[in-house]
Amino acid sequence: VYLRLARRGERVDALCSADGETWWSVGHATFSTDDPVQIGVCAIGMIDRTIYPGAYQEGTAIRFESFRMW
Repeated sequence: VYLRLARRGERVDALCSADGETWWSVGHATFSTDDPVQIGVCAIGMIDRTIYPGAYQEGTAIRFESFRMW
């Protein structure tokens, strides 16, 4: 799965693709900011402790097979 953020002025579009060629819109956000802009990726997972109270006591990690920014 490919994820993409595209900024045009104050609008940021989020897109996803299965092949890196055909893209589908996931959503967008509009915000006013001054250049330069710094962006990053945040991966958050959540385990419902009411269902899995003892799972992964020491925590977990989310790992990316690859990451490319252009």
